[in-house]
This record gives sequence, structure tokens and C-alpha cells, in this order.
Amino acid sequence: MQVQSCGLNHLDLWLESGDLPVPVPLPRTPGGEVAGRIVEVGAQVENWRVGDEVAVQSNLFCGECEFCRRGDESLCLSGQLLGVQQDGGLAEQSSCRRARWCACRPEWILTPQPRSHWRGARPCTCSPIARRSIRRLGAGDGRGSGVGSSAIQIAKGLGARVITTGSSAAKRDLGLRLGAEFAVDSHDPAWPAKCGASRKNAA
Repeated sequence: MQVQSCGLNHLDLWLESGDLPVPVPLPRTPGGEVAGRIVEVGAQVENWRVGDEVAVQSNLFCGECEFCRRGDESLCLSGQLLGVQQDGGLAEQSSCRRARWCACRPEWILTPQPRSHWRGARPCTCSPIARRSIRRLGAGDGRGSGVGSSAIQIAKGLGARVITTGSSAAKRDLGLRLGAEFAVDSHDPAWPAKCGASRKNAA
């Protein structure tokens, strides 16, 4: 894959400082949030073609253990982290050993023009966490964070009514623009009651 964008987050800082609680085989190329264009596919790969624009899942899963089979890939018993146990995307090119680790980048990520390739890497870490939270808990907390922002969009895409919190007007406005129907101030002690009132009024 020709790397077009690679995000940086705390995982990369922990890797650099040696603060990760797992052994890191060296040498290692960091970068766990990768997006780019496929330049070569393996002989047994059927679903991808040269030129496809993809993002790579940061939590690398086996696809075979009990958790993977039930859709909880983030709990994979053999899971690894891209950029930690396997080389990441801070390079001109990056390889992906399993086709199922790739995902198509939605068209909204590539617009408006000029195509915003840097946006393609952002969901790689946050979206799987948000998806798992929504599936297991039926709720997401959107406070302007990557996980919260992803949770709003995923829940909205699944047809849910989304209520979000935000500690500032800017964060609440972001939540509304991402698809939340109602946004409350997380510093307001009465915000749980306001969320309940909004659900009752919409019923």
C-alpha cells in the first residue's frame, strides 16, 4: 500500500518512550493509523484491487478465535497492534498481511475537493472502540474526542437516536453537526435529567 496519511497518537509516544507493557521487537516502524492506496495484492486476495483506497485496522485480529467469530475483534486472543508488534504506516509504503484488516474509505472522507487523504487515517483506532462500546453498552459518550465523534456517527448510521454531551459550546456544536439530535453541557449537574427529558419529548 502506498501510504497517503498516518495519524499520530499516544500509542506512538508510549512506543518511543518505552512505556508500553508489551515487548516490542526491533527494528519497528511505528504508526498505527494508516490510510493509502493499494499498489499490489497477494495471489489469494479476491476482494481488493490495485488502486483501491483503504484504511487499515489498527487492532490486528486473527479472525478465528471465539471473540473474532462473534464480532468482538478488539478482544482477539491473538491480537496485535499495528505499529507495535507489526510495522506501521510511518513510511512511504506499508504491507498488510491479512486482507480483512483493510476497510474501504467512505467517500465522505475523501471530500470536499481536493481529496482530504489525511482524514482517512483518523477512524482507524477510534472507530473500532466506538463500535464495540455501542454494541456492548448501547451507548456512546461524545465529548469531542475521537471515540465519541466516531460513536455518534456509527450510532446514527445504525438508526439510533443520539444524545451527546460536551464540556464546551464548540464540542456540543460538533456533536450536533456529526448527527446527534440533542447535546447537553457535561458540566451541568442536571444533564442526566435533561437527556431523559429529551427522550420523553421525542417519544
